[in-house]
Amino acid sequence: MRHLQDQPEQQNGPNEHESHGEANKINCSNRLNCDFNCCQALPRVLEIRKEKSRDAARSRRGKENYEFYELAKLLPLPAAITSQLDKASIIRLSTARSDIDNSGPL
Repeated sequence: MRHLQDQPEQQNGPNEHESHGEANKINCSNRLNCDFNCCQALPRVLEIRKEKSRDAARSRRGKENYEFYELAKLLPLPAAITSQLDKASIIRLSTARSDIDNSGPL
């Protein structure tokens, strides 16, 4: 039985497998049995992956922002001020407050 590596590549015209036309510049990984559908589906798969990645990143940022908002509410400051703080300021003020609370009487 011959392996796929031992089989000669089919000739489908000059560089036809590599680009499947000018509009779709994708290298085909299925050179022996390509019906051009495999190469046309690849851009859509990559687009779906990118979309899922963007959605996951958006979700992580939303959860992170919620936690920062909750942490800012614990600071002894008016809500009008805590709502205007950036993340670094919330961390800095929370750390300073924690250091003061944990220092105990002098």
